[in-house]
Amino acid sequence: MPTESDITPYVPSQEAKNLHAKHVAQAWTDQQASTDAFDNNLLTFASAALGLSIAFIKDIVPLENAEWLKTLYFSWGAFAGCILVTIASFQIAAQAQIAHQKTLADYYLRGDNSAINRKNGWSKALPYCAGVGSLLLLLGIVSTLVFASKNVSHYKESKAWQMTAKQKK
Repeated sequence: MPTESDITPYVPSQEAKNLHAKHVAQAWTDQQASTDAFDNNLLTFASAALGLSIAFIKDIVPLENAEWLKTLYFSWGAFAGCILVTIASFQIAAQAQIAHQKTLADYYLRGDNSAINRKNGWSKALPYCAGVGSLLLLLGIVSTLVFASKNVSHYKESKAWQMTAKQKK
């Protein structure tokens, strides 16, 4: 039976190290692209939803006839919050990259082994930005749907809708 001293530890070849570095670099690039796409989609959807909800009030249910306006205003606040958090996340990401570059220099150029596990506040904040932005977008969509559902059903029952329908004929 072999003893622990008889077992040779695995030492990766230079080719394995190069392949590892190549795949880590590709994974990093893919992760950055996914994060950027996610942030851009949040920004696009929140802006579009805000625009649609404003158009809904303007063209479908006039503000003076609308019910549950606080729900609409809440949705606008949620969409605006999503937009602001997402825009802020772009600058937070830039600061996280700057801090990460310093960490890389500490580890690779100064030999500080503790730097490899060092986290900075900027990089810790990024997942929260994505989570808060997503939550605000979801809250905005749900509250807009609740508002629209309530007002379309109410507006169809009202005389105002019947008169508008007659005018369109």
